[in-house]
Amino acid sequence: MHTNSRLSVDDDVNYDLIIIGAGAAGLSLLLALDEVNYAGRILILETNHKFENDRIWSFWQTSDVPDSINEIVEHRWSSWSLSDQKETVVHRDESIPYCCLSAASLHQQAKKIASKRTNVVFAFGQQVTNLKTSNFQNFIQCQDNTFSSNFVVDTRPPIAIKQMFTASKNPDKSSGETSIDKPKYGLLQCFYGLEIKAESAAFATLQNKVKLMHDLTSTQYGLEFVYILPFSETSALIEFTGFYTELPDKAYLFHRAQEYVKTVIADASYTIIRKEQACLPMYNISYRADSKSIIKGGIAGGAMRASTGYSFLSIQRWARKTALVLNEGKRLIKFESIPRIYRLMDRVFLRVLIDNTSQNPDIFMRFSKSVSAATFARFMSEKATLHDICSVVLAMPKWIFIKAAVQTMIEGKP
Repeated sequence: MHTNSRLSVDDDVNYDLIIIGAGAAGLSLLLALDEVNYAGRILILETNHKFENDRIWSFWQTSDVPDSINEIVEHRWSSWSLSDQKETVVHRDESIPYCCLSAASLHQQAKKIASKRTNVVFAFGQQVTNLKTSNFQNFIQCQDNTFSSNFVVDTRPPIAIKQMFTASKNPDKSSGETSIDKPKYGLLQCFYGLEIKAESAAFATLQNKVKLMHDLTSTQYGLEFVYILPFSETSALIEFTGFYTELPDKAYLFHRAQEYVKTVIADASYTIIRKEQACLPMYNISYRADSKSIIKGGIAGGAMRASTGYSFLSIQRWARKTALVLNEGKRLIKFESIPRIYRLMDRVFLRVLIDNTSQNPDIFMRFSKSVSAATFARFMSEKATLHDICSVVLAMPKWIFIKAAVQTMIEGKP
């Protein structure tokens, strides 16, 4: 266990706030609490035994990006593109660049806060086994310790998502984790990424261009494409991605990622610097807040955009609102970080994708060709204007979307 040297973890002390999970949601909330100068005692529980540089978060730079995140953005690109087997569409807008930062950068920012504040403690290697409320206090039981607090923010991903790349099929639900089932009109966004360092300038032609969805193809498994973030002339993240109705074999994803590396860099020698993989829910997730002192955050809190898998900006919005409520000493509130209009449009869009699999590449290409770069970025970031939303609607194939919209409205909430 690693703890802040200024303040030891103490299971006999009641904390003002316990954050379960030191991922994007948990650490973004910590940064937001620092910005409002929150003075309460904070304990952050993390299952891993140390910070792992295991992922990269990407987003478009909008007003939702706080200063504490802006200063650790590692790369910005003014262009992004989509392609199928026939054509490529390139978007360019320097006013709203595509950005990314690594888990390592976010960890470093969190450690900087912990080092300057006496009220923040990290406890690693803490697997939560039980979460309950008694006499207006929350009790979190781990393997060797039980911690108490006034408020709890639980950022652990849903059980079903955690299971997807593991052998565990019988999780202990007493821990308070969110359990979800994929709906009929829901997909799984699964990817395997390889960050590589080539011995030649294999990415010189990309430089300021992100390949957002390239080689869009409808296969027997689902919609598949490659995602490439070029970091320099010699380094990049190459990620094979698919939208699936069923969980694919992880070995298949890894094999396809390796194939794309060879396609991109030809015969150049390279070293794999880092690997990342995940399976994300492409369906709306909501939960019932039964307690005034415990809320969910991150994917389990509904922060992931169902049609895209992006969540970082919505997490920032949620973190800012939650930090303000905590700083004012009010009860915790379940914030909907993704506006209702996008949730409705996502449900319609996912129904279209599932019912019209062979047309999926054409649908994405038609959308990207019909809207401006700024409209594209704003819509993907939940910052669209009314004009943007109208442009997106008009860009879609009319009949299949009208049919899907009517069926979705008849069904009501999932």
